[in-house]
Amino acid sequence: MLTSRRAILKSAVTAPVLALPATKLFGQEIAYPTGPVVSVGMFPAGTGGDIIVRFYTNKLQAALGKPVVVEIKLGMGGSMAAGYVAQAKPDGYTIFMSSSSALAAAPWLYKKLPYDPTKSFAYVTPMFQATFVMVVPSNSPHKTLADLTDYLRKKGDKGGYGSATNFSKVASSIYKSKAGLSTVEVPYKSGLDALNDLHAGLIDFYFTDSGTIKNQIAPGGKLRALMTTSHDRFSALPGVPSAKEAGIDMNLVAYWALYVPTGTPQPVIEKLAKAMAPIVASEEAKAFLANLGFDPWLGNGQMVGEMIDRETKLWSEYVKLAGIQAQ
Repeated sequence: MLTSRRAILKSAVTAPVLALPATKLFGQEIAYPTGPVVSVGMFPAGTGGDIIVRFYTNKLQAALGKPVVVEIKLGMGGSMAAGYVAQAKPDGYTIFMSSSSALAAAPWLYKKLPYDPTKSFAYVTPMFQATFVMVVPSNSPHKTLADLTDYLRKKGDKGGYGSATNFSKVASSIYKSKAGLSTVEVPYKSGLDALNDLHAGLIDFYFTDSGTIKNQIAPGGKLRALMTTSHDRFSALPGVPSAKEAGIDMNLVAYWALYVPTGTPQPVIEKLAKAMAPIVASEEAKAFLANLGFDPWLGNGQMVGEMIDRETKLWSEYVKLAGIQAQ
């Protein structure tokens, strides 16, 4: 997921230390944590996703009263990081803040995984959800999705859209299928390349995460947002219609949550959940997310498990629809 580094850094501030009591295991109190906790990251240092992880990691460190250090494991769209966590000792000292794609999409994108997305992790707590946005240049004659759809139907296979990530490819494929279009995919190595060609009029639309273009879709910006890929409207993007409002049956959302290896003692999971819950619900986190166009996702670990089961099934369909070949 690409995000604006400047926008994220603008929101990152330090939270006060919240001392949490010792928890109990088999009726006896256990001290957790007694030393550093490793937060495994799946994004390159300094990128948007990495800064998001460090924002929440810093808050968790303050809440636990012990160091929480980020250790980056790159590769396979987050699957290398997920595999590292899955194989770590299940004691609460290795945690994973991740988008749902590293678990739900991975079985359909890679032929061999070093973990089982539905069995290798215990679900601690939801964190936030990120939508994707269909954009056109701000000087485009298309004011609504209906306008663009009518235009693309007339243009047939002469129309084109950008594809730089699995999410952009899937979102475009769902839209094409629902709208009955024959618009042609134009693949790009990066989202920036796709946006440059969009501005140049070489493609007709592009789906990207809201964090990348939040400032560009503001009034006076270079882009116009026609819809999000979420079923419901995002509170952080009040001026952008949801997919349902725009007339497309779609709910393509990246759900972020906190995970630990399966087998981690339940009291430790509960302590982590109690530490994260007020962070996720804080006004500080809401402001941080709003600056990216993301919404908080409040709830419990059971909700995360239900999401993974649901999204894993959906991604099987998405990959087939988009014609993505497993690597």
